[in-house]
Amino acid sequence: MTTFSNYFRITQRAFASKAVLLLRALHVKAMMAMLLLTTLFAAAGTYAQSTGQPVALGSLDTISLSGNEFLAQGWVAPFNPTRKITAIIIKVGGTTLYEGGFEQFERPDVAATMARKDWLNSGWRVKSALPSNLKAGKYAVAAKARMENGELIKLSVNGPTSVIEVNPDGHARTTIVLGLLGFAVSLVVAALIFAEKAARKLSERLKRHIHPIVIPTSALIFLFACLVGMGTSGSSFQIGSEQSSAFVSSDGFHSVWGTPKPIRSDEWLVFTPLAISQANHSPGFPIINKNIGEEGQNMLVIGFTGMPVNHVSALAKPATWGFHLFDLRRALAWYWWFPIFGCLFALWSVFGLISPNHWRIGFLLSLSFCASAYVAAWSYWPAYAVFFPSLMLYSFIAILRNRNTVALFVPTIALGLSLAGFVLLLYPPWQISLGYLFLFIGIGLVLRDKLYKKFNPFKLLSFAFAFGLAILILWNWWSDAESAIFAMMDTVYPGHRDSLTGGSFTVSYLLRGFTNLITIYRMDGGYSNQTEIASFYFMFPALFVLFCVRLWDKKIDVVHCLLLLFIAFIVTYMLVGLPKDFTKPTLWGRVPDSRADLSLGLACLLLTGALLVPNNATNRLYKILIMVFAGIASLAWGLIVVYAISKIPPETLSGFSPSILVVIFLVILFGSWWLAIGEYRKYLVLNLMLSIATVLPFNPLIISPLAVTPVADFSGNRFRALVAGNYTPAMLLLASGRPVSNGIFYYPQKRMWERLDSDGSQENIYNRYQHLVFTLSTVATPYYRIETPQGDVVKVTVDPTYFDFRKTGAGIFVAPSTDSNALKLNQSLKFVSENKGWSKFVISGPENE
Repeated sequence: MTTFSNYFRITQRAFASKAVLLLRALHVKAMMAMLLLTTLFAAAGTYAQSTGQPVALGSLDTISLSGNEFLAQGWVAPFNPTRKITAIIIKVGGTTLYEGGFEQFERPDVAATMARKDWLNSGWRVKSALPSNLKAGKYAVAAKARMENGELIKLSVNGPTSVIEVNPDGHARTTIVLGLLGFAVSLVVAALIFAEKAARKLSERLKRHIHPIVIPTSALIFLFACLVGMGTSGSSFQIGSEQSSAFVSSDGFHSVWGTPKPIRSDEWLVFTPLAISQANHSPGFPIINKNIGEEGQNMLVIGFTGMPVNHVSALAKPATWGFHLFDLRRALAWYWWFPIFGCLFALWSVFGLISPNHWRIGFLLSLSFCASAYVAAWSYWPAYAVFFPSLMLYSFIAILRNRNTVALFVPTIALGLSLAGFVLLLYPPWQISLGYLFLFIGIGLVLRDKLYKKFNPFKLLSFAFAFGLAILILWNWWSDAESAIFAMMDTVYPGHRDSLTGGSFTVSYLLRGFTNLITIYRMDGGYSNQTEIASFYFMFPALFVLFCVRLWDKKIDVVHCLLLLFIAFIVTYMLVGLPKDFTKPTLWGRVPDSRADLSLGLACLLLTGALLVPNNATNRLYKILIMVFAGIASLAWGLIVVYAISKIPPETLSGFSPSILVVIFLVILFGSWWLAIGEYRKYLVLNLMLSIATVLPFNPLIISPLAVTPVADFSGNRFRALVAGNYTPAMLLLASGRPVSNGIFYYPQKRMWERLDSDGSQENIYNRYQHLVFTLSTVATPYYRIETPQGDVVKVTVDPTYFDFRKTGAGIFVAPSTDSNALKLNQSLKFVSENKGWSKFVISGPENE
């Protein structure tokens, strides 16, 4: 029980760390300063014993309900820094909503306003389920903090926070969702266990043979249908929605499980808002989204899952099909779940090609891949990237093996669409490495099964038709995306990244995946981040021992050899590097070391599945030798991993404890041992349990919104908006269907940059994929400054009083209210209104008057 208690304790700390990031993102200095100034004196009414001096100050700033959970936050700090706050108590009416510990975060506004640097970490946050006995209605809110001596400190409750309204539907809705999902998951597990028995009875009833694999496949389809039908998703879109409440509203949002993940910003800040913006565009799903910048943006050039577009290329982007079939809620659910389930089925099929008659092994390994930290941390886009080549390989082999000419139609169409879809991923680091991996596997299967003998005119015609279908789709896509593609290829970042040579990895960084139980939740320092540190649980020595055993048993074929060769190649590329004369013509120069992890992890799983067959050894001495080598390899690998982890900066492993390190060592020891001696059931169960334990708390579960709409201040006119200080509200305004001037651009907007940089002298700064942010500060003539603080960010600092905002091409300018006095002096702006800490201005010009 100690191991599990440690794990849950660490997981709780991990959620705390992630919550800190979320609160930092929600933090608006101006609003907090106003709240502080209005509540400090109210909070100061708490005094200690007989001294008459205040013991502590604090407040409850916000409390919000989502489903059957609430989130509350505020600040509290003792005047005597040696005193400690031990608990937060929140009551609604006469019911205690919460009483217990809290997570701390920085409140620089409190420290600055109170002139107390020691109050920097005074922020507190709690999240918990609503009491089951709390009935619907409106309740007055009260909050207190408990000191270490038991003394209670009354916290002020600010404005609208003083009353909350409880809706009983949240409990029922969460119960229904979790109940149905629990039933569907149980059905999948039962289908896996009793597949043969169920298939036998079904075959008897239908009087035709039903393969056992049909049973779990049907259960998985039912689970997918439930997830989509209920509109569930793992998106962290809630973060952007909460940060932009003054700009947009999203109805129907409901949290079922977990907390949103700020580290998935490419998902909640880029892809999800862009996809929703396509649905809210008028007309819907355009090729050129005219709401993004003055010139608009070509939506065909966005890779990974892509954007929903009314275009023939949508046939090769199955993740977007939901937008053309369902309402927004179900479309977002399809958008999230299809990459996971699509990869699970397609990769399962590939395992079936490599190791026929071991379909359960294939399923468990496919599930292990989809549940890996690397795949989860990257919002399951790696699963989508693997889906296409897996389907391509399976369709290719199916065409060769199929003897029925009519039956060639389905795999031919699948091959053509998957080939086009793989190209339209538009992410060379994954496409190139996965392309080589599946090429190796395909060659191995053709040679092993002598499929080269199956070629005939009809099958050549099928391949020609599939290739022609892909070319037709890609030609139409290229015709409508050519100019945007060239603009992207000409960018400084990432267009000119094509001459990498590898060799930048250390052994510690290669094995960083063994820290993921903690580090994808909590990380400190600048060593990496939760996404970049995510990787796989590599068992190289055990895999090599098992390979040698199978070689001795004469069970090794060309597929095994090619997979081992590919693994050796990738490890060499990552740790040692290869000459530029090799990497550039072979395209490996476009594969950063950290992106090669995907193909390396997948290759190891594929080789594991190919080697995990029952042992037939009967010689006692032979078995003992296997165990001896397996034990040596397992112990050595465990020590190597622990040593490699010790070389990672200590601040990165701040969530680690000696007990966690011991758990990891034991997992490596037993996992390597079972893998090396061929105890595949035990190894697979351990590997899958470790993967699920690592990522399950990482994934939130929500019910997606039915609509994202602008608030009243932004719904009346169609002037293009420019938001200062933060591009998150701009992206959410874009999602709601409003035109914006800043946000996230895949290639630069030429008109605006020609006005700001007429001679092109700063082109290297802004000619990139960019998160475009405008900030306000005193700047000398020409009253603005362009810089790139990091590779994908372009920052334009403008003088609030003297900058000519007409240069931005926007019609509306929105800025924090703390800057409104200086902005009101600007001749190019006209003040309109103020709401929730934001000031709105119209930018002067004939078209905006």
